[in-house]
Amino acid sequence: MKILFNQPKRENDAFAQEINLAIEQVIESGIYILGSNVTAFEQEFAQYCQTRHCCAVGNGTDALEIALRALGVGPGDEVITVANAGGYSTTACNLVGS
Repeated sequence: MKILFNQPKRENDAFAQEINLAIEQVIESGIYILGSNVTAFEQEFAQYCQTRHCCAVGNGTDALEIALRALGVGPGDEVITVANAGGYSTTACNLVGS
C-alpha cells in the first residue's frame, strides 16, 4: 500500500508562477539579504499572525537562539530538549551559554 504524505509538485504548481517571478526579481535585484522584500515579508507575516512584529531569520537555529535570548535564557540555565531534534536546539543553547 502506497501512502502519500504530501505531493510537493502538485502543491507547488498552484503557486509556481508567483514563486518563480519572486525568485527572478530577487536574483535580478542582487539584494539577497535584508532589503525591501524581507521588510515586506516581515510586515505581511506579522499582519497574518495578528501581531505587531516579525523578524525574519536565516534559519531555525537563529530563530531558536533569538527565542532563548528573548526568554532570558543564559549561562547556567538548564534547557531540556528532545533527542531527535537534529542538534539544532543544542546548538542554540550553546550559543546562549545554557
